[in-house]
Amino acid sequence: MLRKNIIKTKMKEIRESLKLIEDNLPEKPEKFATMGLIKDGISRGLNFASKMPSTRVP
Repeated sequence: MLRKNIIKTKMKEIRESLKLIEDNLPEKPEKFATMGLIKDGISRGLNFASKMPSTRVP
């Protein structure tokens, strides 16, 4: 049961992260290239969302 809750929590965090990225991603790649710290945040959000949760229970 604990493992299921951990996975559900991770899935919720991934959905929230992807929604935040989607809401802030510019329409043109040229604009994205000049976004500086915002670009870094989007990249980190994508990196976070792409990582699979560990299914091992500590």
